[in-house]
Amino acid sequence: MQENLTPIGEIIVGYKATDANMQCRGFKYELGKWYEHDGEIVPCKSGFHFCEHMPGPLCYYNQGRLFKCEAELVLKSYSPGVGRKHVAKRIRLIQEIAILERYTTGNGNSGDENTGWRNDGDNNTGHENFGNFNTGNENSGNRNTGNCNIGNRNSGNDNVGNGNTGNGNVGNYHSGCLNFGEAPFYIFNKPTKREYVDFELVYQLSRELRRDVDIDPSPYLSLPNANAKIIKVLHEAYKEARRKIENNS
Repeated sequence: MQENLTPIGEIIVGYKATDANMQCRGFKYELGKWYEHDGEIVPCKSGFHFCEHMPGPLCYYNQGRLFKCEAELVLKSYSPGVGRKHVAKRIRLIQEIAILERYTTGNGNSGDENTGWRNDGDNNTGHENFGNFNTGNENSGNRNTGNCNIGNRNSGNDNVGNGNTGNGNVGNYHSGCLNFGEAPFYIFNKPTKREYVDFELVYQLSRELRRDVDIDPSPYLSLPNANAKIIKVLHEAYKEARRKIENNS
């Protein structure tokens, strides 16, 4: 059995979207029927993907059908986000929730796929958002999580700028509260300029960290401050931190 999966018999309830024909990536589902993936499951690559919270699938589908689901033998994701996307070896759809084509509930919304009130834009969850894919209230911009953010991809409240995590930050990419200006950017624990970083490589390496087998460092040595030793140290730290969280959950 693949490591790090939830035990047999532990059911996780979540939400999954399909197209109008109850297909997802070419796989056809029937309501109430269990399906099992043959082989190893890998996040964003293989297995049955679903989101723990209902707004999550709306970030991936803007039309189709939304279902409540049950999943077993789940490889959990610990990344932040309203959806919390997981991958499972076994899944079944148990209840249809909504038709996603022009899916809007609430009052006074302008746009498509909004849930809440007085949103201006698309795919907002909450109230009085201006923009797209916001979760919370009174956000202006795109993909904010929290309340009263101005800008894009902020997580928290009352941030002005982009990519802030916390509250009351002014500027970009701050982690914490009440900061202003431009936050320094670190990679492999050393400061560098954000424009020097290939974020596609960062994404690929972050996915590799989830695996227990040794990582081949050669594709990632072009990243600033990267070398084979630091990649190995990072991987070991990741595995140890993950084990501690799983043992305490």
